[in-house]
Amino acid sequence: MPTDSVVPSGFAPFSAIYQSSGFEARAFELYCEPRLIGQTKRFGFRAEPRHINLNGVPHGGVLVAVIDTMMGSVVLDVLDGQRRCATISLTCDFLNASKVGDWLEGEVCLEKVGRTVAFTSGKIRSGQLLIVAASAKWAIVDGQRVVPHKVCA
Repeated sequence: MPTDSVVPSGFAPFSAIYQSSGFEARAFELYCEPRLIGQTKRFGFRAEPRHINLNGVPHGGVLVAVIDTMMGSVVLDVLDGQRRCATISLTCDFLNASKVGDWLEGEVCLEKVGRTVAFTSGKIRSGQLLIVAASAKWAIVDGQRVVPHKVCA
């Protein structure tokens, strides 16, 4: 597993493929394969000093943001461009820790896409070490803007 600034071959900057929001552009530098291979897609990013928590390891919040971005982009890959997706639920299990400089590689699987809901699963590894395992449900919505539902009065 590389611990320098080299990005492994086969990965392109996420921002070159997707229209990244300000958050993703500032929070982490994500890379990905240009297209889905079957129902899966690989992603990667380097753990930087700005991602570290008080324990000296990449913060769980950063890893959640990364895997949420990875999984959402895979759902967008199969939509028609007129529809968007929004996270309904996201479950993450933190199984191990990585360190600054590690190349963290993610793989996302598109489990199912219905008319209004999609399901994904994903993992982030540092080499062979499994760091995060996750699953998510996605609302599929029309238009460019996601309008929240009124849940409680």
